[in-house]
Amino acid sequence: MYQDRLSLLKNIENRRRSRVILYVSGDRPGLETKIQEDVYDYFAEILEQFGDVNRISLILYSRGGDTLTAWALVNLIKQYCKRFEVILPARAFGAGTLITLGADRIVMAKQAALGCIDTSVNTPLNPTADEQSQPRTLPVSMETINGYLDFALSQIGEHEPNILKDLILRLSEQVHPLVLGKAYQSASQVQAIAARLLESSGLEDNKIESIVSLLCAEPGSHDYVVHRSEATAMGLPVEKPHESMYSDIKALYTDVAGELGLNQPWHPATELEDQEYQRFSYKRCLLESTAGKAWSFLTEGEIVRHDQNVQENRTFEGWRPESAD
Repeated sequence: MYQDRLSLLKNIENRRRSRVILYVSGDRPGLETKIQEDVYDYFAEILEQFGDVNRISLILYSRGGDTLTAWALVNLIKQYCKRFEVILPARAFGAGTLITLGADRIVMAKQAALGCIDTSVNTPLNPTADEQSQPRTLPVSMETINGYLDFALSQIGEHEPNILKDLILRLSEQVHPLVLGKAYQSASQVQAIAARLLESSGLEDNKIESIVSLLCAEPGSHDYVVHRSEATAMGLPVEKPHESMYSDIKALYTDVAGELGLNQPWHPATELEDQEYQRFSYKRCLLESTAGKAWSFLTEGEIVRHDQNVQENRTFEGWRPESAD
């Protein structure tokens, strides 16, 4: 809980000579969350409490989220400090990777990893598929679009303009042209944002180009994971934490993982066990600081058994303040 983690946050703060924020968008299977714009105002409140400082350290864990929110959070944090660093205990994928690219320093634990930034679009015009007799919208990304085109061209063995035109026409019969355009626009946007964030870290142009190419552009790279040694080789400003710092980071992550149940899939029927009715309240996302400001994103509701069917009813979903007392 927050009051238990506060001492660890203060330890890290003293070691880094900075002000510390912890942000975790949980990825517990069945209760996943993402980096979204609703967290922006809570960040702003913490930063106002800090005031103008020399350094801010963001301890980050996330599987991804909204690209523009990542961009906005980096720019917001940099308004309050001279130096911005990100501390990674484990995963920072997608929008989490974008936030990390904007840091002046990246402190990576042994288990830390960055991921590729492949934006998927979901619109009412997206293709659908039946899942348990229910239609499900299928996300579309430039990675999958390019994968189709590259595969088709490799099988045909010819790169004639008319063949490519025919492939695109066939693709547009399966995926609405406006969805294809949106996917291209989103991919171009994330590459531009990644480049601008890297520029703010003072990297050379050739390094920026290669990093953006690997993380945002190369086809088939969505599942590619970048650990500390490769991130260093890429030219990112990576730092290896010393042993005592690593111990604090590991202890903090272990505590968060336990509270959010990060490695425990959630199924309503399993939670209900032999009961007919049960109320539930789960923390799914955390935003905490050493300034005495902290919030958790909660999902609350009830699970009810009707004969052989188990029904989940959610009664509340949103942010609530935490207390350090």
